[in-house]
Amino acid sequence: MAELEAINLTLPSTSSTPIPPASVGIDLLAGTISGWAQVFTGQPFDIVKVRLQSSDNYKGTMDCATRILREEGPTAFYKGTIMPLVGIGACVSLQFAGLQAGKRAFTLVLRSFLSQGVAADLRWSPFVNASTFVVFELTMRVLT
Repeated sequence: MAELEAINLTLPSTSSTPIPPASVGIDLLAGTISGWAQVFTGQPFDIVKVRLQSSDNYKGTMDCATRILREEGPTAFYKGTIMPLVGIGACVSLQFAGLQAGKRAFTLVLRSFLSQGVAADLRWSPFVNASTFVVFELTMRVLT
């Protein structure tokens, strides 16, 4: 009980900050650009890894990377990049859009829940422990 009493459950006002409107297009675009950045950053490492796994011609990672650069040029590190750009761009864009939609939905539900005054009654429930309210408090501070 002392643990529950030590937690300050003061949350920001439920109506002080409006929830941003759904911007699925922006979320999808941001996710696509993020996925592309991921591919362009990781593709050279993936090329070196695949070459090392499929051939015994290299002494190590640096030998492989320097030989690829010297013998095939810098564009060799980006061979086969188109399909990962399409696949990972699409996948990460859906992840971004889903995450943002989930945040908006969670914020609406949590604000509705808190505005009904139910949180004060539930904090004494044996099924809800103190850490749950710490998560709620941190979430509300981040989202507002």
